Amino acid sequence: MSREDEIGRLMTKCISCGKCTPYCPSSALGGLDPHELMVSGEGDVEECIQCGNCSRICRRSDPFRVIRMMLSDGLVIPVTESSLTEGCDVAIVPGCTVRERIPELADSTVSALSSLGYRCGVLQGEVCCLRPAKYSLLSDMERRTSVRKSLSPAAGKRVVTPCPECAQEFGGEAENLLDVLMENIEKLPRSGIPMKVTVYTGCALSSRKKDVSSLVSAMGLDVAFVSTGCCGRDSGWSEPLEERLRESHGSVYAVTFCPRCTVNYSGKVPVLHISQLVDRLSVGSLENVGAYDCPYGQRPASKDRTRW
Repeated sequence: MSREDEIGRLMTKCISCGKCTPYCPSSALGGLDPHELMVSGEGDVEECIQCGNCSRICRRSDPFRVIRMMLSDGLVIPVTESSLTEGCDVAIVPGCTVRERIPELADSTVSALSSLGYRCGVLQGEVCCLRPAKYSLLSDMERRTSVRKSLSPAAGKRVVTPCPECAQEFGGEAENLLDVLMENIEKLPRSGIPMKVTVYTGCALSSRKKDVSSLVSAMGLDVAFVSTGCCGRDSGWSEPLEERLRESHGSVYAVTFCPRCTVNYSGKVPVLHISQLVDRLSVGSLENVGAYDCPYGQRPASKDRTRW
């Protein structure tokens, strides 16, 4: 099926309920409205923040796939060669954001799980969950074949990723780091110094607010606020990130569960990915760097327009 035919098929499945629009950060900022795109084909897909919320809320079609197909400039066959060191029982899949932009999260994930008794190795190579738009034209069979080939060195082992979006795209092929940590919540290290933190779920874990809060609380930290808002990713929108920073006002650290969020908050607020938090607490305690003072003012009492 051609790209145009597949886009048309998915648009036809839309029943125009409009449920996706309130969950879209781009639409809240006057950008792309996924509902409008699906019913009329109108809208600039370049304004999409790429969070995928529209498809998570949709039960009939797949607006995010339509957007990715419109953004795709052609079929790209992914590199699938990969390798894994011997002697491990858990294979870590970093994901492209970790591999290309914040590789230290691969190390902290290994260290965090090692402190809980797992023998970990990192799956080497350009292993991709195939979420990027350039892979949107792959058929389901091509996607499954590519994923299984890239994960084949980890056959028989537990496969874990620190990226929630990768975990979603891999489906049952890889687990989210959050799930492994929740299994070991009683074994997690604790902070000897009570600190107030703001927790950011990231878009893909927005429905697991209770889990992320209880996990961080189990490590002896005071969860002042749990945000399910979007950081804006690489969209160019400044408003979502500014509002997320307001939510951190008065906290010593921001704790993230998403590598992309970790990248975007770095340099703007003291931030730790959950793997870094577990790793640091397992070897000592966190340094109290002083509460974060947001340059944009304190968090408003009412829900702002960038929260979905």
